[in-house]
Amino acid sequence: MVELPSDLAFEFEISNEGPAPARLAVDYVVHYMKANGSQSEKVFKLAAITLDPLETRLVAKRHAFRQMTTRVHHAGRHGLELQINGVRYGYTEFLVEL
Repeated sequence: MVELPSDLAFEFEISNEGPAPARLAVDYVVHYMKANGSQSEKVFKLAAITLDPLETRLVAKRHAFRQMTTRVHHAGRHGLELQINGVRYGYTEFLVEL
């Protein structure tokens, strides 16, 4: 649960199980709750990394939830998922309270 104003902290491990180095564009997608109850998604750039064969890396991030002039947050279920080289993984939901 995220109570405004606050940060959502998340972390994940990413691995290269292949035989060659892998270049990865790592993003995350926040699915914001809108006033009408639907969700709107926004993609945020996280990192461009290269993983050697059999390398695993831990990535951590904090995403700020604060009322802004460009984005008004609404209470309810929001979503978060990773996007790696354009492919989405690991959708999870969390609650935002005002």
